[in-house]
Amino acid sequence: MSKLIHYTELLNKDSLKRRGLTRKHEYIKISGKATDDINVILNKYKPVNKYPSNLINREDCLFFTFKSDNVGPDCFRGLTVEVDMKDLDENNLFVAPFTISSYLGKVINIESAESLQLYSRHYWGNCFPIADYINNKNYIQSVFERLYNTFFIPEVLYMGEVEPSKLTVYVPTAKAVANLIKRRV
Repeated sequence: MSKLIHYTELLNKDSLKRRGLTRKHEYIKISGKATDDINVILNKYKPVNKYPSNLINREDCLFFTFKSDNVGPDCFRGLTVEVDMKDLDENNLFVAPFTISSYLGKVINIESAESLQLYSRHYWGNCFPIADYINNKNYIQSVFERLYNTFFIPEVLYMGEVEPSKLTVYVPTAKAVANLIKRRV
């Protein structure tokens, strides 16, 4: 699990080479409305005095997946950015259930505030420092699956920035770009 993947828009290629991955969102963000809404809700109902949630601001973090999980990009993403975990500050890396945050994105406009608060509580209750997750991955996934009757799909939250020299950026082929453009039209 040493490699992490971040997906971003093709338009960010030059910015990644100049500035790397920043939390300041100085890069172009096309598909962020749903993620922004999820971040607002999860931050709103976050337990403030509970570790590790007290160290995380979803509106100010970088999102990754484990390369080994083989999670593909969504339809808006064109660049695949790879980072080795050894190049990141482990104290700023956390794993949370993408399973819950993505579900929250689907129901955010139809559920009551009480339900959104409950989903948020479950999200933060299943958030771990990365070392704890890696050392207990099978146990965490097993318990999550028994409790929620669904898979634990991890999302990695990084409260830091990644300098350009630490990034490997994969640019899609011309054919893949053409398909991406067709899907947007």
